[in-house]
Amino acid sequence: MTTGQQYAAVVYRSRLVARLERLRHDPAARHALLAAPPGFGKSTLVRSWLQEPAVGVPVALTHLRDIGDDRRSLWQRVLTALTRVTDETVGEALGRLPLPDRSGGRGFVTELFDVLGGVPIVLVLDDVHEVSGGAIPDLDRLLAGAPDSLRLVLLSRTRPPLPALTDLRIHGELDVLAAPDLAFSREECAECCPHLTPEQQDLVWERTEGWPTMVQLMALALERSRDLDDADWPGVDGLADRLFGEVFQAQDTNAQQVLLRCSVADPMPLALLVRLAGCEDAGEVLARVGGWSGLLRESSGTSGVPDYRLHPILRAYLHGELVRRDASAARDAEIVSAAWFLDRGDGLRAVRHAVASQSREVLEATLAAVGPGLVADGLAPQLVQALGSRLFRGATGPWTAVVGAAALVDQGRTAPAAALHEMHPEAHDDDLRAAQASVGALLRRRRGRPCGDLVAIPDHPGLDVEMSYSLHHGAELLRAGELADSRPLLRRAVDIAEGRAHGALLVDALTFQAGHDAATGDFPAMREHLGRARTVAEDGGWTGSPRAALLHMLEGWLAHLDLDDVRARTLGARAAELVDPDDDPSTVVAVDSLVQGVVEGAAQLDTNWVHECWRHEGETRLAPDLVAGVALADARVSLHLGRTDRLREVVEGLLHQFGPTAETRLGSAYLELARGRPARGTDALAAVLDGDAPAVWPLTLLEAHVLAVRLALAQDHRFRAIGELRRALGLAQQLGTPRPLLGLEADGLALLTEGQGSWGPQEEVVQRVLEYVAAQRGPSHVQLTDREVDVLRELPTLRTVDEIAHDMVVSVNTLKTHLRNIYRKLGVSSRREAVSEARRAGLL
Repeated sequence: MTTGQQYAAVVYRSRLVARLERLRHDPAARHALLAAPPGFGKSTLVRSWLQEPAVGVPVALTHLRDIGDDRRSLWQRVLTALTRVTDETVGEALGRLPLPDRSGGRGFVTELFDVLGGVPIVLVLDDVHEVSGGAIPDLDRLLAGAPDSLRLVLLSRTRPPLPALTDLRIHGELDVLAAPDLAFSREECAECCPHLTPEQQDLVWERTEGWPTMVQLMALALERSRDLDDADWPGVDGLADRLFGEVFQAQDTNAQQVLLRCSVADPMPLALLVRLAGCEDAGEVLARVGGWSGLLRESSGTSGVPDYRLHPILRAYLHGELVRRDASAARDAEIVSAAWFLDRGDGLRAVRHAVASQSREVLEATLAAVGPGLVADGLAPQLVQALGSRLFRGATGPWTAVVGAAALVDQGRTAPAAALHEMHPEAHDDDLRAAQASVGALLRRRRGRPCGDLVAIPDHPGLDVEMSYSLHHGAELLRAGELADSRPLLRRAVDIAEGRAHGALLVDALTFQAGHDAATGDFPAMREHLGRARTVAEDGGWTGSPRAALLHMLEGWLAHLDLDDVRARTLGARAAELVDPDDDPSTVVAVDSLVQGVVEGAAQLDTNWVHECWRHEGETRLAPDLVAGVALADARVSLHLGRTDRLREVVEGLLHQFGPTAETRLGSAYLELARGRPARGTDALAAVLDGDAPAVWPLTLLEAHVLAVRLALAQDHRFRAIGELRRALGLAQQLGTPRPLLGLEADGLALLTEGQGSWGPQEEVVQRVLEYVAAQRGPSHVQLTDREVDVLRELPTLRTVDEIAHDMVVSVNTLKTHLRNIYRKLGVSSRREAVSEARRAGLL
């Protein structure tokens, strides 16, 4: 019997809609919290409200389902929702914000408010109860610091653990709609079930206490059993099972089977339901049980085939009933679902159903097919959540262990990943052996350990396994300085990841390929690969993820070599925010080097850190090119400080690490210059300049020619100095790296100035260097008004534009005008860049 026509599809609740509507019209209304168990109509109420004619204030809506503690996903969804309702200019600015992750979102929230710039917006966040861990403080900062122009509506099954909610409630700035508020009134209850008599409506309202879902269920049960005695009805605590049972048992056997199988997946695709229920007309059967009203919803799935979604309470009841009736059939349904989603390329849902099947064999086969690909897609958090406690059970299978370990490492959880990886040291399957080898290489690199033995890859491996194997072994060999062997592996990883559209792993592979380019001195190729990596990272929302730390560092280092200090500092700061302390020590040291300012004349250079960081002892291994580069920076700083003792230690360290390479000879030349023996320094450089000494650091030859200029001038060999200078200019132009030319010091730079107009093809690089030096030497060319200086001093704080304007007793628009003028004068486009450039120019 079809009864759906007897119920109001949605009861319009004007009293509650009016409370939400205040957020769009009443300046005194700040935020709202809808907190009640499932079935109280929270989402339905918001949908009713959003159908109201919008006047002035747009509403951005997003759900936080499956967020957990994933900060990146939290902010990505918030930004996506905001972008949909803002204009193009604000939307582009939102897209440029670097997403926070492990470092927290305090600075990000401040920048977000600045970008929104007072634009009136209501932001609705559904499923807030699913936010946990490190994402909780970020959400609390969003709520606590929201300017007057941003109103928030939170929907949650429980009261979220957000301290800001208490503060807002105390100050009267939070409207809370809890279960008693969301419960049906007598009038709404009557409107929901007009087919019942007034006495029955009163009975329903009293026994359900207005719980909307229970109202519908009890009304259905009363319709089917009108002679039920009032005393037969339990209290609210036991009402759900009784009501579901009454309504469910009233269905025919075929409908019951369809409903039970519909509970296996959420949402349930019609094609899968037909297969599980063995019923070709399953869709028609569900249409005939329309009396479930809002508890069973149909939506458009893939290829126009409908999906069905059960209310959480109903789904829990039906799935429990399915297991109670036949636990074996319930497991079989999960196995069929896993295979069905696997065939259709939905690997994550396939894994979830494989886990629910409680079959080790099914889970192992599923992970062997899609596990490496899911990690490569950047779905490690969801994969770890799906596997749950099964990762460390005694019966954990080898594929579960290896895929789980890869996912844990991707999240920065190296120690548990290592323990999981060691569970199954032996493998007889070729693909499994290759997968284990790739995770082993990844773990060794993350721990800074020496390279392991290269496991032979099978003749015809799965592409995802080959991709992971190629990336992690290639990266490990790159870290060890085995450049020739790492190159084809990294290229293969890029090709497969690009062909199979595995975005997260493609970002990693392109970034490591750029690292290989840096180690070999192919800076044009490095720029190309970094540009591609950034595009993929931006498209996938990974620019704020720890996997982008190396990308930001390499881009920052290139900007530094290109004399773009503002961009270098900005990218260095981003890399420092994102880098995992447990990451590959080479990455950590490289990021620290960029941030510390391991460059000549750096204002806040920690010279002791420079001297110690490259001299790692014990098992930890740093990339050879990194060691050589930082050691030579240490040599230049020591020369500048007149520290011959430290210069001698640098030379001894280079000789110990690399033998008589170009770097060791260059260090010796620095030492001879410091001792006042330029002729001996020239002799030490001869093999480097002639190309007879192998180089580890790609810029060693350029730095040698720069030093040769200084040594020649120290011996009054002007013409030799000019010749060496021409060679240095040609090499700097070829590499696209003018910064090493700053090592010419005053006399060498004077040669550049004297020869202006005669340097031929190198005239452009000469002009860039001289302009940079002039800007560094002179007083700040930026002229700010007194009021702009006051605003500039506030920018390093984390206070919002609204807060700064309030303290300065100016309007928000006036403050924004000052900010635009400051950005224009400094030649920057963001608050962070303004702070960096102001510090460089001595304005802060």
